Amino acid sequence: MGNRTLIPAFRCSVGEWRYYTCKMKYAEVAHQVGFASELGSNPELETLMQDRISRRALPITDYLLRSSHRFLGGLVVAVWGGEPKYTPLSMDDPEGMLKGLDREFGVLTFDGTQRYFVLDGQHRLRAIKDALKQNLDLLKEDICVLIVTHYDTPDGRMRTRRLFTNINKNAKQTAPAENIAPSTRTTPSPSSPGGCWTITSS
Repeated sequence: MGNRTLIPAFRCSVGEWRYYTCKMKYAEVAHQVGFASELGSNPELETLMQDRISRRALPITDYLLRSSHRFLGGLVVAVWGGEPKYTPLSMDDPEGMLKGLDREFGVLTFDGTQRYFVLDGQHRLRAIKDALKQNLDLLKEDICVLIVTHYDTPDGRMRTRRLFTNINKNAKQTAPAENIAPSTRTTPSPSSPGGCWTITSS
């Protein structure tokens, strides 16, 4: 990448992990973040994994392209090679109103020297990449990204694999009644002058 990209971020910690929470544009995510399978040396496995991810991402891609109410949850991304390039910043606050609010605030620098791959949100990332090929207006959309470190050592790979397992093991599938956002529409009820709405299946 010829130019640097600066992303505002907060440096956080939980347990043994240090991570960064930041806001990125769909364009930045699509360009900067890849899939773990792309880091391997098995082209056949990579193709198989990408085909599977693409098929499962189709409904999300369609949702991004067709729904004006589109919203995606955040991505958990690992940086290949260790700590991302983080520069702490402080806010100009002559009246002291923001004291403490800029704690651990800074910027991450994306300059092409490190590689990023998604740990959680593979289908969302695939959907973003595919949707951008069809609608460039989505380039400016925002998504929350959590970035963690990954070291390509035996201990580092085990640590990252444990995080991946924990994220997916602790994720709970929603009940059918809760999945109303992508699959229902709301229409005003003619018998409700007070403005009540009726949810119906699409």
